[in-house]
Amino acid sequence: MDMFASDDLGITWRKIGGPIPTGFGGNPGVLQIVPDGRLALLYGYRDEFYGIRLRVSGDGGRTWSPETVVRGDGGSPDLGYPRAVVKPDGSLLCVYYFNEEEDGERFIAASTITPTLGTGIEKAA
Repeated sequence: MDMFASDDLGITWRKIGGPIPTGFGGNPGVLQIVPDGRLALLYGYRDEFYGIRLRVSGDGGRTWSPETVVRGDGGSPDLGYPRAVVKPDGSLLCVYYFNEEEDGERFIAASTITPTLGTGIEKAA
């Protein structure tokens, strides 16, 4: 994924960061602003070890924290497409498409995460 910004409501764009590797075939991520103003980027990672990853930016997406594994037990690269909302306590509820075995059932899963001020997550459930 590459990051772009617009200062004119989307008329023009400029590249500000990236690429952030998402593994084989790419994967659309979700970008959410957390209550302290930082950006949280959640995405499916489609190389071994398959799963859901998080990066945090405190400078509007110019630089990103090292990647944090939210969930690393995916059975194949057929996962991802996360969506996230901020809960009243400031944590993020992240919902995504997932699998735990290569030929197993695909399902919708969720994790609640609290991005820390540092480089990762305080907790994941």
